[in-house]
Amino acid sequence: MHSVKILLVDDEENLLQITQLYLEKTDRRFIISTAKSTKVALNLLVKEPFDIIISDYKMPEMDGLEFLAKVKDQGYDIPFIIFTGKGREEVAIQALNLGADYYLQKGGDPKSQFRELINLIEKSVEKRKSDISVRKSEEKFSKAFQFSLNGIAIIRFSDRVYLDVNENFIKTMGYSKEEIIGKKSSELNIWAKKEDYDFYFKQLIEVGEIFDFETLIVGKNGRIIPLQISATLIDIEGELCILSISRDVLELTQALEDSKENEIKYRLLFEESHIAMFNLNMFDVKKRFEMLKITDSSQFFGAIRKQPNLLTELISLIKILDVNKTAIELAGAIDRNNLHQYFTHEYTMKNIDLYSKLLLQLILGNTHFEDEISVISLKDEIAKIILRVSLAPGYEETWSKVFLSAINVTKRAQALINLRKERIAFKTIAEAAGSSATPKVFFSKILKGLADVLEYEYATIRILNTKTQLLEPVSSFGLDERNKQYLKAISIEDKNHKLVSNLLKKEVVFIPNAKKSPMKDSVFVKKLKTVSYVFCPLLDSKNSIMGSMQFGSKEAKLLQEDDKIFFETIADMFSNFLDHKLKN
Repeated sequence: MHSVKILLVDDEENLLQITQLYLEKTDRRFIISTAKSTKVALNLLVKEPFDIIISDYKMPEMDGLEFLAKVKDQGYDIPFIIFTGKGREEVAIQALNLGADYYLQKGGDPKSQFRELINLIEKSVEKRKSDISVRKSEEKFSKAFQFSLNGIAIIRFSDRVYLDVNENFIKTMGYSKEEIIGKKSSELNIWAKKEDYDFYFKQLIEVGEIFDFETLIVGKNGRIIPLQISATLIDIEGELCILSISRDVLELTQALEDSKENEIKYRLLFEESHIAMFNLNMFDVKKRFEMLKITDSSQFFGAIRKQPNLLTELISLIKILDVNKTAIELAGAIDRNNLHQYFTHEYTMKNIDLYSKLLLQLILGNTHFEDEISVISLKDEIAKIILRVSLAPGYEETWSKVFLSAINVTKRAQALINLRKERIAFKTIAEAAGSSATPKVFFSKILKGLADVLEYEYATIRILNTKTQLLEPVSSFGLDERNKQYLKAISIEDKNHKLVSNLLKKEVVFIPNAKKSPMKDSVFVKKLKTVSYVFCPLLDSKNSIMGSMQFGSKEAKLLQEDDKIFFETIADMFSNFLDHKLKN
C-alpha cells in the first residue's frame, strides 16, 4: 500500500494528538490531517483529497452520523470509520446503513485498539481500490460488449438459453432483443447445419473453447448468414456459460484488424482478479489413474509408496490452459512460460501436501472442494492460501477443465501467529522480571525465552554503560564459548560500526537474507553464518538508548511488514521492564 492520506475528526484535541502520533509512529505511509470540528473537516475536504476519514460520534456542532451523511450528500466517495467511545448498538447499525465502512469503539487496551484501527484503515483503503478496479473492469466490458464490431452472445451452457446479446448480434440476426433473450438456439432454428452444431458443442465440452469456426446461420425470415464463431466457457456467478463472439464472414474480410480490439468479459474479469486463478487440463492425469486402476485413497497412497516418483509423473502431466497475473505472482514465476517449473519434480516435492490433496479429492469424485494450505513458490517463499477447486460441469469424466482459485491469507495467518507469540513473550518477560534476583539472571531468562518464542537459534543483549559509553555484552543465548569471543564491547561513538549505526536509527531492523544485505560483513552475520537477522533497539521512556538485542538464525525466514510491528512491540515490552528494573 502506498501513502494513505487520513482525515481525523474529533472535538477532543488530546485524543486527536494521541491518535495522530500513534498512527504516524506505527506506519510511515500514513499522512494525517486533523480537524477539531466537522466544519473544519468539510473545508479540508474541499481543499484536498483524502483516502479515508476517521470520525468521532459525539461532537457539538454535528455528530458523526450527521457528518457522514453530509459527506455522502456532497458526493465524496471516501471510506469512513466511526471511532467513538459511544458504544450503542443502534448507533453502529445506523452508521453502517448510512455508508460507514466500519464502526470501532474506543476503550480497552490502547495497543490492541490502535492495531485494530490500523487493520480497518488498510482493509477500507484496499477494499475501495478493489471496488474501483472492479467498476473500471465492468465499464470496460460493458463498452466492449455493447460497442464491439462483433456479435456477442452469452448463452447458458446447461440448456443453451440466450441470456444476453449485444447490438451487433441483433443487427446480424435480424431479430429484436426481446425475441432472442430467454430462447434456445433450437427454438429459433439458428443453425443451418446440424453437423456444425454438433461439432461446435463437442469442442466446447471436450476443450472448453473453439476459435474461428466457420458455419452458416439462419437469421430472421430465413436469411442465410456466413459466420465465423469463436467461443469459450466462462463462469458467471457460479453458473457455466458460453461466451460466443461471431462475425459476418463478408464483413470480417473487410475489417479483420478491428476484430482484434474486442475485449470479452471472461478475459477482463479473469485478468483483473485479485484471486489467483488457474484453468488446468488434467485429462492425461485421469487416464494415468485409470491405467493404474486407482479409484480410492488407499490405492492412491499405496501406489505412491511403491513408486516414489509417481506423484511427480502425475503432476508433470497437467497442462496449463490459462492463468491470470495474480496466479503467476503467487507461484513466484516470471511469466506464464516460467510457471511450468511449478509442476516439476523439485516443486512437486516441496508442495507435496497441495498436490496430493488435489489428486486425492479428484479420485474420490469430489467436483468442488476447499482447503486452507501452505504452498512454496518458485522464489521459495511460503504462503498460506485458501484453495478452491472445481470441475467444470460436463468435465467430471475427463478432468479436462479443472478450475483452481487461491486466496492468499498469509498476512492474516501470520498476524494470528504473532499475536500468540506476543502474549507468550509478554508472559516470559513479566515472569523473568518478577522472579530474577540479579540483572544477569534476568537477562539470561529473557534472552532464552524470547529466542525460543521467536524461533531464533541464537541471540545477544548489549547494555549501554553510561559512564564509559560502551555497549557491553551482558548476555547471550545459543552461542558456544568459541563464538562468545566475538562479543566485545563497542563504543557508542563508533558510528561506522554496523551495530551502532543501526542503534542510532532507533528502529527495528529485520533482514530475511543478511548475506545479501549491508550487514553481510558484520561479526554477527559473518562469523556466525547468520542468514535471517533481527536487530531491536532498547529505548527508555525518554527515547534514550539503553542497549540492543540481536536475534539470528542460519535458516531463511519469511519476514513481512507485520513482523516489524511485532518485533517493535516485543522490544517496547522488554525496554519498559528494563527501564523500570535499572531505575530500581
